[in-house]
Amino acid sequence: MITDSGTGEVRVPLSLFHLDQHQGDVDLVLSRAEAAELQELLSVLTAGRPISVAAAR
Repeated sequence: MITDSGTGEVRVPLSLFHLDQHQGDVDLVLSRAEAAELQELLSVLTAGRPISVAAAR
């Protein structure tokens, strides 16, 4: 994950696959608020509870 302090953007590199075949790479660009919301949702889905980014490191 790469953050830009000037714009507040968070870039998450993604690799795209279709049936185990690599289709390419792309950056998912989010605002800080969107990135925090996505991180919380993913932590609930995977761990069953919110996990802070600082605690996950």
